[in-house]
Amino acid sequence: MNFFDDISSFSKSIGFVDFGITESCALPEEQIRLEAYLQAGYHGQMDYLARNVAMRCNPALLVEKAASIWIFLAPYAPSPQTPAFGRIAGFAQGLDYHDQIKERLHQVLSRIRTHFPEADGRAFTDSAPLLERTWAVRCGLGFIGRNGLLIHPEYGSRVLIGALVLNLPISTLETATGQPISHLRPTPPRRLGCGHCHRCLEHCPGQALVAPYCLDARRCVSYQTLEEPAMLRSQAKRERGCAPDRCGATRPIGGWLYGCDTCQEVCPWNHKAKTATWTEFTQYQAELNALTQADWQTLDLESLRKRFPRSPLLRAGLPQLEDR
Repeated sequence: MNFFDDISSFSKSIGFVDFGITESCALPEEQIRLEAYLQAGYHGQMDYLARNVAMRCNPALLVEKAASIWIFLAPYAPSPQTPAFGRIAGFAQGLDYHDQIKERLHQVLSRIRTHFPEADGRAFTDSAPLLERTWAVRCGLGFIGRNGLLIHPEYGSRVLIGALVLNLPISTLETATGQPISHLRPTPPRRLGCGHCHRCLEHCPGQALVAPYCLDARRCVSYQTLEEPAMLRSQAKRERGCAPDRCGATRPIGGWLYGCDTCQEVCPWNHKAKTATWTEFTQYQAELNALTQADWQTLDLESLRKRFPRSPLLRAGLPQLEDR
């Protein structure tokens, strides 16, 4: 088995459904687009997006001797929810994907080192200034939909992205195997894209998709429930929400308590997507669905840690629920 086939087989054996490799390089056009996005204020209070702009658009500034980008995809498609109170975004219904994916990325890196002992670099999953969706497209793993998300032709937009930034040049890989990187991604049988569909723009609860491929985060329900607790607290007080002395996250916004999946639920690519196999990402779904309004209002940080250990709720949602 050659190198490419071995990595493909191994990565699938530990749960990744697809992977690709591309050359690490600066992305000046992406930097221009990012700077325009920030200038428009669409990032809201996510100041971290405005930091390290140059680094986000040049992996060599993030990882010394970066030569290649390796992208791996993990699907998380949840089953339909019927919550007692408030909906939870699909990515947050199980164990924290950061830990789950990064652990497997390190396994892949160890496998790569069996072929190239000199391989070195870093593993990321939504944890560093890296334009992961852009690199996934450059790896041939899909396209960016009008909702701004990566859409894979078989698994739709419900895929989480893991990245390895390594010191292995593409030329080294191709010389060692005698095959071009391009052979990994045969020409798709049909053109990939959104066609004439605009469902995500039409159904977005906050009309946050102000134009195709452009999200004004300030209007986004995910942003409002995850990133801006101060705004939620004041909103709950103004509207005499169910818990004005807390953060407001205990009152669903557009039916959503934590995150929002509306643009994904209406996407035709997700209607025909393959079923995900990572049960870790739905581990708490049944218990979360059973929580009532009273349960959410009385939960504190410690009890949530005990009921949902290693949950994404502990990363962003709980400080909002706990804030008193």
